[in-house]
Amino acid sequence: MRVRLFLPIATVLAASCSAQTASYGHNDKYLLPDRRLTPGEVNPAIVADPSGKSIMRNGVEANICAKSFTVDQYENATASMKHQVCDEYGQKSCSESDKGGFDRLIPIEIGGQDTIKNLWWLPEPDFSVKVHLVNEKIKPLVCSGKMDLKTAQVLVQGNWVNGMWGIEIMEKCDRCNVRVAPNIKVPNSK
Repeated sequence: MRVRLFLPIATVLAASCSAQTASYGHNDKYLLPDRRLTPGEVNPAIVADPSGKSIMRNGVEANICAKSFTVDQYENATASMKHQVCDEYGQKSCSESDKGGFDRLIPIEIGGQDTIKNLWWLPEPDFSVKVHLVNEKIKPLVCSGKMDLKTAQVLVQGNWVNGMWGIEIMEKCDRCNVRVAPNIKVPNSK
């Protein structure tokens, strides 16, 4: 009899605590998103053609390598979505850009979707480090044909920090064949 009374109370308690706060992952000194809340999501309309030719889809440039491509045409995160992410990631205020930014785990610059599953709050300085990684390292590799778009997406979705370290190794070694395993931590070099 007691068990029957306890189970409904436990169910009610679990239901009232369903709004979870994110738990950041860590890789060395950098933060990773909570995979339960931010698994990442790809926009299938976005492509990468290293030739730079324009590929229009629904009147919008879809080729990230085309000069006319801008992320603005794919940004559609609402204030409600941003508020939800801010709450989930335990931030009191997500409007102060000097404290971090709303990040797409798979950035729009390399074909990420602007959805709640791809959005998270990334504090500084990690936010700036990741933006630099994508815009100055990964996207140029994709648009030069040295890395395909799917590899770039998996690289940041799996563990953007390992991706950063893998690219640093690639840049230092002309004849290296580097494969970055998304969930394996690369040791610090001395």
